[in-house]
Amino acid sequence: MGEYGFPLSLPSSQEACAVIGDAFHLRTASGEERVLLLEEVKAERPRATSTAWRMPYSMFFRGPAGDRLPQGIYTVVHPGFGRLWLYLVPRSREPRNGAVRYEAVFD
Repeated sequence: MGEYGFPLSLPSSQEACAVIGDAFHLRTASGEERVLLLEEVKAERPRATSTAWRMPYSMFFRGPAGDRLPQGIYTVVHPGFGRLWLYLVPRSREPRNGAVRYEAVFD
């Protein structure tokens, strides 16, 4: 763990791909628990000027229908990865069932 309780390592894109379909649990500021399902992991080609030590990628989650979470940092728990602090951005809402899609970028 780092100085403020944050993990020092985050999952790689390969590790994230291995858990597509898994549930990630988070608790909102009001104490409500939500379950997000990991739907997709998309690796990005590093920019020529990038100084990143690993390949950037995004994790896309499907959240429940209803109120969408505002963009921000959330504590997310997964059985294999433990506790992660992810900056989630709402991306879209499915017209048929109202489920919200969120993205977490690892750059």
